[in-house]
Amino acid sequence: MGTPQKGLVLITGADTFIGAHAALAFLNRGFLVRGTVQNMDCPSVHGLRAALETQGYEGRFELIEVPSIKMFGALHQAVVGKHHASAEPGLFPIVSADEAHVAANAARDTIVHVIESVRKEPGIKSFVLLSNVEAVASNNNLKPNRTYTEKDWNETRLPKNLPLAIHEMFSILTPRTEKAFWRSARGEGIPDPGFTMTAICSGICVGPPVSLPFLPHAACMKSLRKSAVESIWDIYNGKEIEAAGASEYQAFVDVRDLASLMVGCIVHPSEADQQRVIAASTYTRLQDVAELLRSAWPERAGLIKTGAPYTGYQPPSAFPGHMPFSGVQAAMLRPGRSYCL
Repeated sequence: MGTPQKGLVLITGADTFIGAHAALAFLNRGFLVRGTVQNMDCPSVHGLRAALETQGYEGRFELIEVPSIKMFGALHQAVVGKHHASAEPGLFPIVSADEAHVAANAARDTIVHVIESVRKEPGIKSFVLLSNVEAVASNNNLKPNRTYTEKDWNETRLPKNLPLAIHEMFSILTPRTEKAFWRSARGEGIPDPGFTMTAICSGICVGPPVSLPFLPHAACMKSLRKSAVESIWDIYNGKEIEAAGASEYQAFVDVRDLASLMVGCIVHPSEADQQRVIAASTYTRLQDVAELLRSAWPERAGLIKTGAPYTGYQPPSAFPGHMPFSGVQAAMLRPGRSYCL
């Protein structure tokens, strides 16, 4: 890589939906990027590399293979020479009661291991953890007419009934992971880490991917259907609205806004240090998704289900009068334009 203009950024999971956008956002702002991937010989890695090179960033980024960041010392070499780091711990599958407790401990240990690696690099100036709004409050247990802020914590306990659905995993593991993040570097009796720390509590990410993997067409579509845009894909292809993708959620964010916010946390270190930032400024219903798609693709009006247009909200948006999450602080840190679903 060439000489850095603004510093070198380490991004874990650079070939993921969010990680790829983060890499592109940092490159756009003049940073150099080192991204970790689980397998270099993976379609998503080939697609990311091609996309970044096509946009003129050849020589300004590198991708390295780290099979799992969950192991102690996995990032020791990856952080060498870096000035900033961003990490997304990831999910742990739960299939039994015993494994649920193991997964909860593993989620905590993962971020502790990442922090230990970051501490070993004296040049690190900032660290951004990609958390989730489930660390603030559980989407399934939001109190009506209450606005949740960065001061709130989700206190959901591990239930006795297993296995857990994906939203239940988020609801339990995310707050434990984020709390471990703060304790591991800012806990009582622990010396100052020497770098700024920020946790971004993100809603469900939607938006266009940086690249499609180099796969046959059918496989590409299967990959998209399993991503955060599943409900959009389902409705676009005529599935009944109430059966499309994930259930309605009260915290969405455009992936490009989230990536821009990650940059903002690093270019505004004094404002972002020791902060939890909620990235969840929009609310949508699947019915509204259908209306937007019918408007954008009138030729598919006969395929996209009509449902009950504008039921419970006023056009042209689905934003209700009350927002369950406050995203004011994120807006102050986010440079550049804002996108809307």
